[in-house]
Amino acid sequence: SGRYSGFLFTMSTLSGTNAFHGKLFEYFRNQLMNANSWYNNNHNISKDVSHQNNYGGAIGGPIWIPKLYDGHNRTFFFFAYEGQIFKTGTMSQSTVPTEEERQGIFTHTIAHYDPNTGLPVPMRIFDPYHGYTDGDGNWVRPEFNNAVIPQSQWTKVGSNILNLYPLPNHAPLYNTSNQNNYWAPVQTTFPIDRLTGRIDENINASHRINARFSRYDASYSISPPFKLGYGKQNDDLNWSGSLQYTWILSPTSIIEAHGGFSYASLVTSQGALPDPSLDVTKLGFDPMVFVDQTNIHNLPSVNNVGLYSQIGGQYVDRMPSQNYNAAAAYTKVWGRHSIKTGFEYYQTAMHEYGGDPSGINDIYAGDGTRQLWNEDNNTGYGPADFLLGSAQVHTYGQFNYSPYMRSFAGYLMDDWKVSNKLTVQIGLRIDHDGPKKLKYAKTGVIWDLQAKNVLTPNTDWNWSQVQASDPALANLPSPGWIANGVNGRSALLDTPEYPGNVLWSTNAAVWQPRLAISYAFDNKTVIHASGGIIYQGLNGLGMDAGGNIYYRNDAFESVLTLDGQHWLSEMGADHGLGAFPQQPDGSRLGYSPSIKTNQDWYYNTFGTIPSPASGSELIESTHQGSPQEYAWGFSIQRQIGSSW
Repeated sequence: SGRYSGFLFTMSTLSGTNAFHGKLFEYFRNQLMNANSWYNNNHNISKDVSHQNNYGGAIGGPIWIPKLYDGHNRTFFFFAYEGQIFKTGTMSQSTVPTEEERQGIFTHTIAHYDPNTGLPVPMRIFDPYHGYTDGDGNWVRPEFNNAVIPQSQWTKVGSNILNLYPLPNHAPLYNTSNQNNYWAPVQTTFPIDRLTGRIDENINASHRINARFSRYDASYSISPPFKLGYGKQNDDLNWSGSLQYTWILSPTSIIEAHGGFSYASLVTSQGALPDPSLDVTKLGFDPMVFVDQTNIHNLPSVNNVGLYSQIGGQYVDRMPSQNYNAAAAYTKVWGRHSIKTGFEYYQTAMHEYGGDPSGINDIYAGDGTRQLWNEDNNTGYGPADFLLGSAQVHTYGQFNYSPYMRSFAGYLMDDWKVSNKLTVQIGLRIDHDGPKKLKYAKTGVIWDLQAKNVLTPNTDWNWSQVQASDPALANLPSPGWIANGVNGRSALLDTPEYPGNVLWSTNAAVWQPRLAISYAFDNKTVIHASGGIIYQGLNGLGMDAGGNIYYRNDAFESVLTLDGQHWLSEMGADHGLGAFPQQPDGSRLGYSPSIKTNQDWYYNTFGTIPSPASGSELIESTHQGSPQEYAWGFSIQRQIGSSW
C-alpha cells in the first residue's frame, strides 16, 4: 500500500498511562569553568563568552481534576519541553579605512612587496575620468601625485560610504598598512524552545482517538563587528499536529482515519540591520539604483572594495511552507484473507520571497584607478575607486515564488494465507500527483516544447550569403533550422499566450500492481519473493525556488566602460555620467526594465536556459511524469540452531 520503495521510518510520541510519570534534566556549561585560550592570552584578550544550558522535562499520566473529572483508564496526557540557552563569543578582526584614506591620501597605503628587494611598494592611483589619447593612439590615465586624490574630485557617495566605517582601533597586521586594523567582540546565540503534547481518549472499547501537537522555535544569530557591519540572523518556527481515530467495528473489521499538518517558517537575514538614522537616498547615489528599494534605512551591500570588510547589505529570504495530509483505511479479515483498502491526500505549498530592501544587491569597486584596465593589482585601489565613484552596482530585484501541489492516492491489498506454508500478498495502488501551480502566476516561467518556428531567417537573408562569404564555406550544407525553424522556447505565465498558473501538468493516474509470495519449506526455512511497479511521488519536487521563476522587477548591472578605457558611468552623478547612461534609442546602458511580454522575454533569453540579468532560474518542462521504478526482491530465511 506504500508510495515509496526502500525503508520507512515510523515515529510515535509517548502517551500517558494510569500512573503519573515524569523527568527533569539540565546540562550546563560556562566560561567560568574554562581556561583561556593560548591565542587570547598571547593578545591580552579576556576569556571568550561561553554559555550553554539545555534543560527540560516530561510528564504524563491520566487527566485527573479532583471532584470534576477522573481520566483513569480513559483519558491520558503527555507533555514534554526542551529549551536551550546558547551564547559564545570571539574577537573578530576587520579591515576599515584609515583616517588618511578617508581624506583621499593613499601615500602610505602599501600596494604589495617587491619580490626582489622585499621592500614595500607604495600605492599608485590613476584618474579614470580625465584621460587623454597619446601620439600612438593609446588612452592614458593621469596619475594622482603622491597617490593623493584632491577633495575637489571626491564623489559625495564614495566619501559618505567610506566614512560610515568605524575608525581603526588596533594596529594593522604585520607588513600591511591597514589589514585587520579593527578588533571587536562578536557573539553567537542559539536559543531553542521545543515542546510536544499529546492527549489520548479511549471513548469505549470500540472507539479511540488521540491528538498531538509540536512546536519548535529557534533563532541563530551572529552579531556584526560594528554598526552596519555583516551579521547573520536565522529564525526557524515550526508547528505540526495530527489527529488519529480508530473504530473497531468487530473482531475482524477496523476503520482508521488520520489527519495532520505542518507549518514551517524560515527567515534568513544576512548583512546589516537597517539604521533608522540613515537615509541612503541622501548619500549621493544615482536615484535610479533604488528602483526596487523597499526601505531607505538599509545601506546597500558594499564588498570587494580592496581588503575592506563588507559594510551594509541585508539579504532577506522568507520561506513559509505548509503541508497537509489525510488518510483513511478499512481492514477486514475474511477467512484466510486480510483485505485492506484506503485513501490518502497530500497538499504541499510554500512561499519564498525577499531580496535586499535597499534595492541593490551588490556594489563592487570599479578598478577605475588602475593605470591600465587589463593589468593586475600593481596599481589602483578599491577604496580610491569608491572615493572617485568608480564602482559597479547590481541588482536582480525582489523575488516572490509560491508553488503548490495536491496529490491523491487509493489502494487495495489482500494478504492471502493460501495454506500453512504459502502466503500471497496482492496489491494495487493508484496515485495522482496534481499539477504544480503558482499562487502568484506572474513570476512563473515555463519551457514550451510545443512552440513551433520560434526562430526563422529574415526574408532578405539566405544561406547562400554564408557560403559566398568564404570559399571554405562554399559546400557547407544548409542547417535544418533554416527550413524547419527552431522549436521550443521559454515563456512567461499569466500572459495572453500562456494564461493560467500551471507550471507543469502531470499524468492523470499511475497504476502500480504489486505481488509478494512467502513459502515455508519447514519450520526453519522460508523463501520470500516480491515484485511490483512503483511511481515515486512528485509532491515536493521543485517546490523550492530553484526553478521556474522570474522576478519581474527592473534589474541592472552598471556598465563602467565599453572598451576598458573610456569611463561611461559612476555610482552617483558627480561627473555628469550617472549609473546608467542614456542611449540614442532611449534605453539606459546596463539597465533592464521588467519584461512584460513573451516577445521581449524571448529576445532576452534566446540561446540561454539561465536567464538574462533580469532574472530567472532553471526552467522545467511543461509536463512531468512520475519517476517509475520496477522493484523486485528475493530472499531466503533460515534458522541456524535452536537459540538463533
